[in-house]
Amino acid sequence: MIICGDFNTANEEIDFHKTAYSHKLPSCTREERASFKKMLDQGWIDTFRYLHPREKKYTWWFVAYDDRKRNIGRRLDYFLVNKEFISCVKESKTCGEVMGSDHCPIFMRI
Repeated sequence: MIICGDFNTANEEIDFHKTAYSHKLPSCTREERASFKKMLDQGWIDTFRYLHPREKKYTWWFVAYDDRKRNIGRRLDYFLVNKEFISCVKESKTCGEVMGSDHCPIFMRI
């Protein structure tokens, strides 16, 4: 099974650009991250983080301050799969070079 979309949560510290007040920003609060973690604890696997445990990539940037050019963003978009399906996932990536929105597309090859 695959679940995908904008979850509006930057799950791990690596998934958002850190500032002094990061943990107070929407999508980065401890409560939001704990709620998302509950889903992962039920067996769902974040395909990007599974394949790229240390890679810092974002899928959303605040448009008003040109944050995309400065790469000050958050990874809010996910492909989640159940543990039985993870062996079918060959690639999972962000497509930050695709412009046109405050989010970039994400891609998964199975």
